[in-house]
Amino acid sequence: MNFYYNNIFLPDSSTNFIESNGFVKYQIKPLDGIPDATPIYNSAAIFFDFNLPIFTNQTENIMVEQYPIFSNIIDPKRFGDLTGSIELTFPIGDFIYDWSNGEMTSSISNIGAGDYILTVLDLDGNIVASETFPIDEPDQIEIIGTIVHTVDDNMIGEISTNITGGTPPYTYAWNTQPIQTTATIDSLNAGDYVLNVLDANDCSFTIEFTVEQMTNVNNVGIDKWDFTIIPNPSDRMVKVDLSLGSNFDWTMNVINSIGEVYYSTNAEIQDNLKGVVTVEAIPNGIYFVVVKS
Repeated sequence: MNFYYNNIFLPDSSTNFIESNGFVKYQIKPLDGIPDATPIYNSAAIFFDFNLPIFTNQTENIMVEQYPIFSNIIDPKRFGDLTGSIELTFPIGDFIYDWSNGEMTSSISNIGAGDYILTVLDLDGNIVASETFPIDEPDQIEIIGTIVHTVDDNMIGEISTNITGGTPPYTYAWNTQPIQTTATIDSLNAGDYVLNVLDANDCSFTIEFTVEQMTNVNNVGIDKWDFTIIPNPSDRMVKVDLSLGSNFDWTMNVINSIGEVYYSTNAEIQDNLKGVVTVEAIPNGIYFVVVKS
């Protein structure tokens, strides 16, 4: 493509630099079917009189179906917070910004977790860009505790915790004297124990556990057999300690009131039975420990 300017008589740049400059502005409509992201390069050669041409720099234009949108996304640091934001970098010009949450600005803030859809239109109502921006947040902190209740006055209570959600690492603080700062505490008397958890983003969660006073079941009247079950009742596990006094083959079953067996173990020729029965997977109810020699 050629442009001709006859008899323009531009002054010399050393005499009048501003007036020595000339400009040309043009538009070219691309052919249909050009693949997205195709680069088009342009440069120009300028001739003055019969002098050699002056070559301009080479420009690169990328053909796109829609304008690219560059964004800086900040997610909320806590579950449920409205501290997220989406900041856009978009081509200079007059555009209409239409967000799915009703905002009409190029960037939005004070938003929570979710997907935010942006449609950008020119002043004629043509869509020139669209994109979906996800805002994420940490999961809500959840604490699952397992309690071993104390028996009589033996201070064998224990609370162990497992934490999910939030942002690790976690900081623990129990209402004990002195304050304990671990996920598990032991050697506990009966009572209420409060745990405060703080995650890496200063999001806190408080939960209370109760260690109960259990009664030791001992010496059930079997001649020469020392039979102990602790703790009883239990919501986690039961320890069965049985001294037989002689060598026996034995079998131990845990059964419900209609005789269904939930746990069974046996051994050969042992004079002392010490078994730990895990009952956390057994439905609530009354169960019987049956030992046979």
